[in-house]
Amino acid sequence: RDMVKCRREHVLAHFGERFSPDQCGGTCDNCERRRKSTKIDVAPAAMAMLGIVRTCPRTLTTTQLVGAFRGALKPTAKGRAKGGGQDRMAAVMSHPSYGAGAAATFTKDELSAIVQQLLAEGCLFKEDEMNKAGYNTPRLVLGPRASAFLASPGRKWLLPVRQTGRVQATGAAESKMALRVPQRHAQALERELRAAVAEHLKAEPGGWTTTVSRQAVENCSRDVPTSEVELAACEGWGRSRAR
Repeated sequence: RDMVKCRREHVLAHFGERFSPDQCGGTCDNCERRRKSTKIDVAPAAMAMLGIVRTCPRTLTTTQLVGAFRGALKPTAKGRAKGGGQDRMAAVMSHPSYGAGAAATFTKDELSAIVQQLLAEGCLFKEDEMNKAGYNTPRLVLGPRASAFLASPGRKWLLPVRQTGRVQATGAAESKMALRVPQRHAQALERELRAAVAEHLKAEPGGWTTTVSRQAVENCSRDVPTSEVELAACEGWGRSRAR
């Protein structure tokens, strides 16, 4: 979820239109936060992620690319890509840039914002690939402007990053996302959610809870959504699961 970029700029970019955030006039929630934001150079992170996609095209979704840069791809992701998917995912995990952002100060949301900006700038492009269930999965390939970006290793690329709640990593420690509640409360909530899921499975075997991943429960515990809309926006849930 992009918590910095203007909502109108983001939506119109999806349809190939350019929009200046100045025209928004601070009427969307992200532009309202902009005065609390600062710009940092994200070019090294962007180039590393482009390098992964260049070596392993049509393999990763946007979420998986962020996970690859953080060195946090799940083992279950190995077989998701159709047609030699395990080999392609193994190539991702052996890439020099895999895990390059593990000790960086970027949060997962900030890395997602970088990927979305690369898509908007034409450096990345999504190609649909049909999975075994017959649904299309958008996987990343290099866009027409990627070559020019990669050919400028010394360039700077400034992106506004939310300053409030940002935690700087120390040493090799991995950065942590800002919590709406204290860490101990998030951990307690996670335990309660897992217990509720277990009880629901006993009452309704094969119910909707079987589709909620461990990561989704962790995200819910971290973000503490207070409405159905916030829960639907929580990574790993979606509108149908939130209901």
